[in-house]
Amino acid sequence: MAATQGGTPWSTVEGEARIDLATCHLSDRRLDAAQDTLMPLWSTPPEWRRTGLLGRLDRMRELLTAEPWGQVPQARQLAERAGFFVAARPTPPALPSV
Repeated sequence: MAATQGGTPWSTVEGEARIDLATCHLSDRRLDAAQDTLMPLWSTPPEWRRTGLLGRLDRMRELLTAEPWGQVPQARQLAERAGFFVAARPTPPALPSV
């Protein structure tokens, strides 16, 4: 997922799959496995953060702030990290004036 792995800015499929797998781990109550699964995602450059990736991560963040995870400190930290990741999305280019 990292830029050093030779991907392109459009190859976010691995990151999306990691988020989906982490969400499955959370539904299985395996927070540690979810955290491990997401570790490579955090090095994704902001300019590579596309809608599919960010939408999935935002939904996972919502899951982490609800029961049963809402009161678990590690889950709240993961939700916060996901929030920072999503907030660092690239600024879309301005539309040309007509």
